[in-house]
This record gives sequence, structure tokens and C-alpha cells, in this order.
Amino acid sequence: QGMAEDIHPNQDVRVINGQGTVALELLEQAPDLDAIVVSIGGGGLIAGIATYVKAMKPHIKVIGAEPERAKSAYMSKREGELVKNPPNTPIDTIADSVKSSLGPTTFPIVMEHVDAVFIATEGEIEDATRFTMERAKQVVEPGCGVAVAVATSQQLYEQFPDLKKVGVLLCGGNIDLANLPWTRSH
Repeated sequence: QGMAEDIHPNQDVRVINGQGTVALELLEQAPDLDAIVVSIGGGGLIAGIATYVKAMKPHIKVIGAEPERAKSAYMSKREGELVKNPPNTPIDTIADSVKSSLGPTTFPIVMEHVDAVFIATEGEIEDATRFTMERAKQVVEPGCGVAVAVATSQQLYEQFPDLKKVGVLLCGGNIDLANLPWTRSH
């Protein structure tokens, strides 16, 4: 009794550091990337990745991706202060795995180490998720579709025209195949 410890899923530094090992593995497989695009919810994954990337290969751009309807990191970067998604308000997005807000630990890391945050519409997320499943044969949830949507968007390459090799973190296969966005009646 009393031995259990609550560990926050995205604000605990140990979790963030552990998630940073994803960047280590990615850069071992693709060492010459120009950018890495990562979906953002609470920010733990991108905070870990960005911290590692900027320490080891600071020339690589770390790009965040958020749903238009849950854009805490996008707004925080724009405003220069922590902006949370509206409290006690259900956020209606198909990318439900990334609809939480940045927190007190991840916010300063995102501000310092993430080069830009882009948003994707629900339609773009749905199209990117479906494309990834049908063409790349990878089972991904819409939270991952956010990163694919941003990585394939015109806005990314308008802001960073020199990008040639862009890695996209395909995170999240926790999906109910009976409830795919394009199988539901709209």
C-alpha cells in the first residue's frame, strides 16, 4: 500500500524523456531528414522528440500538427503564452487522441524547440488517415492523420520551401475499424 505513483501521461518529465527515444530510432533509420512532423495533444511526444532532435541535429525542423478544432499548441505558439482548449467543452474532432491541451511542462519545450505548428481541418484529417491506410497499408487513427495531413499540405512547403526529406511519425493504431470516419453517415 502506498507504493503506487501517479504518472501524468504527457506532463511527466520521465514520460517525455522516454518518448524522446522515438527520435533516436527515427534518426537511426533516416539520418538525413530535413523535418519531422508530429501530431500534438498534450505535447509529451513532440516535447521529447524536439528536445532530442534539437540537441543532436538542430538543423532538422520539428513541426507540430493539430486538429483545427483542438489547436492549443498552435494558439500558444502564436500568442506566446499557454492557451488551453476551452475547459468543460467537448471538442468535436475525429482526431480524439490529440484533443488535449499543452500543459505547464510541455508548453515551454514546445515554445523553445518546435519550429512551427500547423493545423488541419476535419476533412484533411479524414483524407490523410484514409490515404495512409489505403495506400501505405498502415493502420492509423485520425490522430496520426493530422500529422500526415500537415506533412502533405501546401502550407508547410510554403513556409519551409527547402524541405525535401520529411519524416512523419505514424503514431496510434488504436482505432475501432467499425467506426472509421468515412464509414459513418455524415
